[in-house]
Amino acid sequence: MRKFLYFIIILIILDLLAFGFLFFKMESEKQKFINNFEFQKKQLIYDVAYVLGLFARDKVLSESFPENVRNYLNELVRNDKNLELILISDSSGKVIFSTNVAYEGKNIDEIFSENITSLVDYEIKNTEDKVVLNMPISEFNKKILYLRIEYKRR
Repeated sequence: MRKFLYFIIILIILDLLAFGFLFFKMESEKQKFINNFEFQKKQLIYDVAYVLGLFARDKVLSESFPENVRNYLNELVRNDKNLELILISDSSGKVIFSTNVAYEGKNIDEIFSENITSLVDYEIKNTEDKVVLNMPISEFNKKILYLRIEYKRR
């Protein structure tokens, strides 16, 4: 009878070890999924910013900031509940377009604490409540625009 009890106890311990291993494996997979989701979200923000930057660069180089681009970007922010701000400044840092009209005409470095006009490459910052992308848009070796996108976390 004692051997049978030991056998049952060993089976229970083995089951607990197997369950613990599976639980650990599930938590590990869950963390991988979360990390992959965060990476994809950052990549999406960068891709949107890149396309917007190229679009805005071509328009700014050809004429003053056109009304149809302004309307398109405002509509983009209105339709996406998590997209808080799209801001474009010229090479001197003066804001030429913002979905927050109060920022237009001001210097971008006066509005935000980051020194955006000194960036060489794009920068993504994660805070608890939003993801912020700051990105210089260049033509050849000259920075001609700066783009800032703020995307709210859910």
